[in-house]
Amino acid sequence: MIIGVTIGFRYKMLCVKKHFPITPNVLTDIGKIEIKNFIGKKENILIPILPGVTVIKYEKNPEGELWFEGNCKQNVSQNTSLVNQACNVGEKDKRQFLDGIYVSERGLISENQ
Repeated sequence: MIIGVTIGFRYKMLCVKKHFPITPNVLTDIGKIEIKNFIGKKENILIPILPGVTVIKYEKNPEGELWFEGNCKQNVSQNTSLVNQACNVGEKDKRQFLDGIYVSERGLISENQ
């Protein structure tokens, strides 16, 4: 608990695309994450941002990367799992359809990143 308050937790998620480019957007005014063009779907996927979690769209990665930061490890990890579950390919073969947003790195927030 002291580590979360003093340092904080950071989870990094990568957008993996094989067929269609995935475009994640952070809508901070309404408190949601919007995912566009997932497997060519016309409708956008909206995921709520849990309280105490800050979502940053990391612009230096051309494929798309989302950083989830916060003091509560449960809220940060639950928000990343909500994004991962929203990008489920369904009944398609997961070995062939690798599209989705997956956790690439998790840990503490360090000052030099």
